[in-house]
Amino acid sequence: MMESEDFEKLIVECEKILRVNPVSLKANDFMGYALFETGNPEVKWRKYQNRYRAIRRVIATSGDGRSCETALKVIYVSDEYNMLHTYFDIEKIHSQRLIGLCDRFEVEPTQYLQSKEIYFDISVSLLRTQELMDNKGNIK
Repeated sequence: MMESEDFEKLIVECEKILRVNPVSLKANDFMGYALFETGNPEVKWRKYQNRYRAIRRVIATSGDGRSCETALKVIYVSDEYNMLHTYFDIEKIHSQRLIGLCDRFEVEPTQYLQSKEIYFDISVSLLRTQELMDNKGNIK
C-alpha cells in the first residue's frame, strides 16, 4: 500500500493494527505519513508522528544494548529492525542470533551506534508466542 501510494487504504489498515497494538512503530509511522499525504490537518498526522518518535525514544532508553542484561526492550521483532534502520541508521546487518531471551545483532557501526553489536530483549514477544502455541508447536 505504501509503495502503490494507496494512502486511503493504508489509513484503514493502520487503524485496524492500532486498535490491537497502539504502540506499533510501523503502524504509527505509516499512519502519520498517510494522513499527511492525504492532506489531513497537521494536528491529526502529527499525533502519530509524535507517538512514533516517543515510542522509539522509550526503546532507545530502555537499556544500552551492550549485553542481554542491558538489552533494549522491544515488544515485537519488527521493532528491532525499525530501530536498527531508522533510529541507529544501520545499513548493514552482518548477522542476527537468538541468545536466550535476546536477539544479538552484529552490525556495521554508524555515527548513532558506535558498537559492532547490539542486543534486544524480546522476552515479551517470546512469552506472547508461547501463549499462542500449544505444547506441540501448533497455534491454539
